[in-house]
Amino acid sequence: MAKYLTAYDCESHVIERSTLFVSNNSNHLLIVFSSFDNFRLETGTFDFIGLRKEAKVDILFVRDLNNSWFFFPGEYVDGGRGHRALLGYITDLSKVYENVSCIGSSMGGFAALYFGEKIPKAKVFALSPQINIKTDFFVEIEDFKRIGMTKEINQEIWREGLLEIPKNSGVWSRSVLLYGQNDKIDVILHSRLRSVAPYSNILLPHVNHGLVHALRGCGLLRSFFSAIIGRDNIPDFQSSLSSFHKYTSYTMDVAGPIFLIEGNTLSYRLHLKLHHPEFWMDKKCAIGILAINNQTNKKHKIKEILFFSLEFQDFLVENDLSNLENGFYSCEISIIIDKTSALDIGHNNIYIQVQKEDNCLPVSIIRTGDDIARTLRKASVFI
Repeated sequence: MAKYLTAYDCESHVIERSTLFVSNNSNHLLIVFSSFDNFRLETGTFDFIGLRKEAKVDILFVRDLNNSWFFFPGEYVDGGRGHRALLGYITDLSKVYENVSCIGSSMGGFAALYFGEKIPKAKVFALSPQINIKTDFFVEIEDFKRIGMTKEINQEIWREGLLEIPKNSGVWSRSVLLYGQNDKIDVILHSRLRSVAPYSNILLPHVNHGLVHALRGCGLLRSFFSAIIGRDNIPDFQSSLSSFHKYTSYTMDVAGPIFLIEGNTLSYRLHLKLHHPEFWMDKKCAIGILAINNQTNKKHKIKEILFFSLEFQDFLVENDLSNLENGFYSCEISIIIDKTSALDIGHNNIYIQVQKEDNCLPVSIIRTGDDIARTLRKASVFI
């Protein structure tokens, strides 16, 4: 049962559970908003927390334990009181600073824009900001998975008339928006924001919605933060990402046959060819495999395989599926450099249906290594 709090308890609880303030006696406040994370409540982490050891400015880390676009940021259902408490805390804190910068990725990018709009002197840096979560928008772009994910949030947010960023708002002239060219929603939102942010609305090549991981992988994220903190011009992302993409390019195929061992272990072979093996030398590299539940969007790490800087490599992969709940899954296979997914090189190659009954685990393997599988209905591709 959901817990409801009094106004006073709600305000103190939200600030305690949703924020972390780090003081460096600076006149510049950096507000860092966390992204959507299914495990946020379990891990209690903040995005970009490593900045507290490096940055010499004051930092306010902000997270949303409910993944509610900061409408229920303090863990409990509170009729919007937690949102208003957080908004009041952030705007009041910002008043004593000469410079304020807001940054976030995805849901955090939206928050950077939304809260940054309420702080007239704030500069906003939003990475893949998902600024439209209305269900009619997801119907329009045929993203039916996200309709279910955001239905409950929408009922509360739009009933209250909150979380709107007006197109005539001055925040757009104070913002830098970065979107990924390989993500459908990013491309649509980038296009629709051209009229309000024509010069600072940038579509980056070779990356998807998780472009923050690409920036980290090619060493641009640190430069990005340094530019924000120093209030300098941001780096030339386009050319740097194109160069990085060239050297990290590879070919990876799932080779058959794919079969089940004792009903709960998926077995197959992976062929990997590195187009520039010299790039991978002296780096800790691995192939990471995630099973993503298409109904809940919950991700399960099911395998990580270390590899070396050889041009051709072959792996026998066995994925234990016994910990997966019932549902339809896509398995994302990607290259990881020093624990960071490298650019937009993750791809869904295996589609499975898990149905547990009486401790048994019947699994249907659908298709592999085929872009057509992504567009087919699961009922038509079972084998």
